Amino acid sequence: VVLLLAATVVIVILARRIERARRALDAKKAAVQKRLREHGGDAELEYIVMEIDRALEDVQGGDEAASADRLRELKTVIQKNHSSRPTPFDAAGACADVVEAWRRQVPDEEIVFSRSVDGAIEVSGDPDLFRWSLRELFSNVVAHGGPWSRIAVELGSDDGAVLLSFTDDGEGPDLTMISRLYGAFTPRIESDGPGLGLFAVRAIVEKMGGSVKASPGDDGGLRHTVRLPLTPSDRAQNRPAEATSQA
Repeated sequence: VVLLLAATVVIVILARRIERARRALDAKKAAVQKRLREHGGDAELEYIVMEIDRALEDVQGGDEAASADRLRELKTVIQKNHSSRPTPFDAAGACADVVEAWRRQVPDEEIVFSRSVDGAIEVSGDPDLFRWSLRELFSNVVAHGGPWSRIAVELGSDDGAVLLSFTDDGEGPDLTMISRLYGAFTPRIESDGPGLGLFAVRAIVEKMGGSVKASPGDDGGLRHTVRLPLTPSDRAQNRPAEATSQA
């Protein structure tokens, strides 16, 4: 009985410590979000880069080398996006390239690419960063989507804009998490990452004059919907076509 009581006391103490640590982490995240809301443009960029540099100072070699590489990658992408100058490029071709590359990486899973517009779909932005954002959506499914077997990428147009839908059939996050997926420093609960990947995706899309939102998939999983403005010349030329699918 004495041992049982002692064990109970230890469990209670540990639970309280864990709860205090969780509250402290939540408070830190809330403070970061508050600072980001209060600052915009260059100030927001400088703050995020500063936080990445602080995190890099805490990351040493060995097992944490991958974390350091990821932080450097995100820092480079965020800074490049801030200073990039938009140029016209074919969004359909970029999507097809990334889809094909991921099919080779995960040959046992189903990746479907369908489109409802023929020919090139011209948008304005940095084509390399756009491809990076698409790869990041795939990587996000692999890292956080749980068991999944299918990703559907759909490309179409609507009222002078290109619509890109990216849907997986994995284990989607709860509605609370969905509402803050694209915020800076908002990692998934089970993740030890910095929580900047989808923030960078949103920043790239917004730099292109577009928007991105998340919603639950029809059969579970998660759907990202990207809306980008077509270039003026493509807006006049693009015409809907019969939907085609490349399974």
